[in-house]
Amino acid sequence: MAVRKILVLSGLQIWPPESGGMLRTSSLIGALVARGFDVTVYSMVGRKSDYLAGKPSNTETIKDRLREYVDRGRFWAALQFAAYRLGLPPFWITLVLALHMPKKLRELLASCDAVIVDFPFLFPPSEATTKPVALNTHNVEADLWQRPWVKRLVAAIERRAAQNVQHVFCCSERDRAFFAPLAGIGRTSVVPNGIDPARFASIAAERGPLRAALGYSGEDRVLLFAASSFGPNVEALSWLEEFVAEHQTLLARKNLHFLVAGSVSKQPFERPRLKAVGMVARIEPYFAVADLAFNAVSRGSGTNLKMAEFIAAGLPIVTSAAGMRGYNLVDGEDCIAFAPETLMSVLAGNPVLDDPARLAEMAKSAYEKNKRLIDMSWCIEPLVTWLNEAR
Repeated sequence: MAVRKILVLSGLQIWPPESGGMLRTSSLIGALVARGFDVTVYSMVGRKSDYLAGKPSNTETIKDRLREYVDRGRFWAALQFAAYRLGLPPFWITLVLALHMPKKLRELLASCDAVIVDFPFLFPPSEATTKPVALNTHNVEADLWQRPWVKRLVAAIERRAAQNVQHVFCCSERDRAFFAPLAGIGRTSVVPNGIDPARFASIAAERGPLRAALGYSGEDRVLLFAASSFGPNVEALSWLEEFVAEHQTLLARKNLHFLVAGSVSKQPFERPRLKAVGMVARIEPYFAVADLAFNAVSRGSGTNLKMAEFIAAGLPIVTSAAGMRGYNLVDGEDCIAFAPETLMSVLAGNPVLDDPARLAEMAKSAYEKNKRLIDMSWCIEPLVTWLNEAR
């Protein structure tokens, strides 16, 4: 019998999405639901506001054939908070699930047809079920940590996870090269970081009112950096703050402003040529405000979800080399690339930045080359194939 009922194991509450990781997972699940699958998400930890309000563990219906159960056990929350404050990855989830599987999770495992483990840290249930289990990865997690002992432990968890599931779905070929020796090349596939491009279909009408509310004139040229509080994004924002402070004359001469949207900035702030709006209810209107997309990340693995959003929104992109990874982008054809030491000369002297027609051609080229890579309805094909063949 074909797989129809899917259980997704998540470390954090997914809806509403508040980070790039949550957006990848929610987009993937939404695309599966659109294909007719019935999906239940089991999330180990809820949101701070719900704990403060005393909200119990419960199941929320997101839409037809999609629901999320959030386990708001205080003990789990305390462990998550401690790991966050200590700057550690969620080792605790791996340990807890290896030693004790919550009753609700056992019930959901028994009633599903297949399991998707979101992040390697949640792999232990794969050892406790005979159902087909896949791993959805977002990065090579070991690459994100600097302390040697943490790096070694994360690598060991990733290795164990890859060896204990039936298939590993990676978001880039670079990540697949890491997992293939662990799981086997035939047990790995790429599901890129896709989104629902329809999110950006009707935002143009919001450009004028929001630009005015933000204080931008018609002549101002706005570069948008949309990002979550993920470590490489925070580092990129810190670098950008220094860059803007040091190059006020150049930015004023070129009439350039940087706009930062998302949880990468915990609080809104406004400085000359740099404004941050913090966490917002809807981020799409800020794409309408922008004239250019900007990505300054310098490290990480996988692909940057913000790049998929930039491409879908039709924005010309100014990006670091690290931001281009995983996409079909060529500097000068589909985007403008820079290194930290070259951004000043790029902004000051690249003639394309002063050529609206060329910028529009560049954005169109980026979309045409990457439209299947950024649309999750296409991206999930390998996962759908696996689910339809899994027994």
